[in-house]
Amino acid sequence: MWEYMETALWRQGDNGVSLYHVFGAVAFGLTVLAFGEARYGRGADCGEPHDIVMRRSEDGGRSFEPSVTLVSSLGKHCLSNPVPIHDSQTGKTFLFYNDNEYNRRTDCYIIESVDGGKTWSSPVDITADLCKYSEPLEFHLFGPGHGIQLHGGAHDGRLIIPVWHRREIDVPLQKRTYCVSLVMSDDHGKTWFQAAAFTGQACRANESRVAQTSDGSLLWTLRTTGTSRYACRSADDGITWTEPIPMAIGPANICDASLVSVAGKDGYEDLVILSRISRIERRENMELLYSLDGGRSFTGRMLLPPGDAMPGYSDMVVLAEETPVLGLIHSRSNHVLFSRISLQTLTGGAYENAK
Repeated sequence: MWEYMETALWRQGDNGVSLYHVFGAVAFGLTVLAFGEARYGRGADCGEPHDIVMRRSEDGGRSFEPSVTLVSSLGKHCLSNPVPIHDSQTGKTFLFYNDNEYNRRTDCYIIESVDGGKTWSSPVDITADLCKYSEPLEFHLFGPGHGIQLHGGAHDGRLIIPVWHRREIDVPLQKRTYCVSLVMSDDHGKTWFQAAAFTGQACRANESRVAQTSDGSLLWTLRTTGTSRYACRSADDGITWTEPIPMAIGPANICDASLVSVAGKDGYEDLVILSRISRIERRENMELLYSLDGGRSFTGRMLLPPGDAMPGYSDMVVLAEETPVLGLIHSRSNHVLFSRISLQTLTGGAYENAK
């Protein structure tokens, strides 16, 4: 089935919000939950209020309920990086986020929902758990995007959230110790622990995305301080990783890029998709790159309708429908959009022809 459908989630400037930014999404059944930061004032990364907002769909992202504020800044807190994860075995949904104190340090929180995102618990501060192995790093941000749950293997059901770390912003760039790690749970979110291994110091990794491919291994892609994106792999469910190396996907804008694996969908088991801003000099023109071999090479490309893509961030989910569909949060022309793109439309038949 060929399909490309866009639905507007938010418009920049509406409701006194200067910028909607840093998006995350999860999908289960026909339910889609889309999250973002609602930034006020100048829309800066820090120093101004950010709320955590959500829109909810029960028809696979074709339409959405009105936007709700999940966590309020109370006019003073800079709430950042909403990162959701859904536990398919228990039906619980978790949302991680941070309170950014002037880019110098962060507090780390989690809320949860047991009814598909209709209601949410009070925030729980998990900063101490996250920082156990992080001294002397003061700054931690989840994601962005969404976390994953492992399927199969020795740690079936494990929940994984990427997080990045550095010293405070006043430390010179070369001494900030940029790196990434993973926060995990093996008891369906009752407790969380940080995998002790840190990754990406040499390439100054920060924002990152993780996916499980059809062979059970994990692929971790890392944003760096340059225009190249790096990647590494794990064969032991995220405990140890290969050394990150540049991805052979060409340079792009120095911006976050989403990652999703389609493992588990008949006919598309080895399909891995990456969304990014293609224009180097400014955040304009979103594109989807796709791999037919589990993320080892990205040989396919789909250009989305061109235009200003500020703020340039995106997130993707695979919708649980009979005909495989990709859900994509992205921006164009001052609107944040949720696009439904069938995998047939994305690959143009390339995946089937490669078999």
